Amino acid sequence: CKGPMQVRQGRKRRHFYHVKMSPSCRLYSKSEDHLILQLQIQSLFPQKEIFLEKPFSSIGRLADVCWERCKIVFEIQCSLITETEAHSRIEDYGSLGYHV
Repeated sequence: CKGPMQVRQGRKRRHFYHVKMSPSCRLYSKSEDHLILQLQIQSLFPQKEIFLEKPFSSIGRLADVCWERCKIVFEIQCSLITETEAHSRIEDYGSLGYHV
């Protein structure tokens, strides 16, 4: 998003955070764990085969990680959601031929 960032460092980890609120940044609301998992999944595949934050506008979804060639979506869930919401996501992506 090119917004100003600062580094925050603890004893075991270092990470960056936005100086000002930046809700338009696709990474703004992601936890560090969420982003690390996305990047770890992406690293397991050849370059340009895996897409992060892929929009599916026809179903109003944004896939955390998408492997288009095999029509697989990886959803990373670090916060609580209902079982109903989990099933809705699976059904929505399934309607487009994707597996979660």
